[in-house]
Amino acid sequence: MVTEIASSCLRTNPSWMSDHREDLGRLRLTELFIPGTHDSAAYSVTYQPREESRYDKYVFTQEESVLSQLVNGVRYLDLRLGYHKNDGGFFSHHGFAKLRHFQGVIDDLTVFLENSKDIVIIDLHHFPVGFKSEENHKELVRYLEKELSEYMATPALGWRATLEDVWKTGKQLIVSYNNKAIVSKGTHKLWYPVSQRWGDVRTVEGLRDYLRSVMRRQPLEAWAAMAELTPDKWAVLLDTQGGLRAMAARTNMQVTDWFR
Repeated sequence: MVTEIASSCLRTNPSWMSDHREDLGRLRLTELFIPGTHDSAAYSVTYQPREESRYDKYVFTQEESVLSQLVNGVRYLDLRLGYHKNDGGFFSHHGFAKLRHFQGVIDDLTVFLENSKDIVIIDLHHFPVGFKSEENHKELVRYLEKELSEYMATPALGWRATLEDVWKTGKQLIVSYNNKAIVSKGTHKLWYPVSQRWGDVRTVEGLRDYLRSVMRRQPLEAWAAMAELTPDKWAVLLDTQGGLRAMAARTNMQVTDWFR
């Protein structure tokens, strides 16, 4: 069993969705179990445990670039953005922590979409810095459409559309935007937001109980299970959890088993 799991982890999956188009195409977007990552652009690809600072332990949530995540099979990206006018525009964030310029995420997405027919959902879910003005949201929408318009599926399809419905349009990118006031203006290619179900729990048992409660009353709209532990401020200050990597190590295999 260990060998089987290890070999599966080493396998890339750049086209798993389109490879199974005949079987998956008839399924609605809301019927699919789509693998995703939390805070997808908060990554560091140079993990050095002996040199890891407290900041590193609790800011970086991923150890693969966005492109690597996609190549490995992820099809839902949870993105958080800040706007920094004097530093060049839009940056990926984890909370208030400013990370990397968002153009890097756009470039990774473009490379993947040019080389795979799989459908990808990007969920612009949190705007912690620089978005008090509606104009900055509008500027972000213009930027997204300038960079990604040729791939963006029309929201007229709706979340009840099947994969085949999306493929038939010749598009493969769904851009979900967590600001209904902006989305409702309807002059763009933004989809209504994905509902994130987040337990805000500190223990594996608490996470299991929370996810069970969600599965018993699943939402009708598109939703995402935030299947991770969340440290509180004291856990971060005192480092009682050992960092996000250590917390993920305690939960990832169990979460996989729960959803099998």
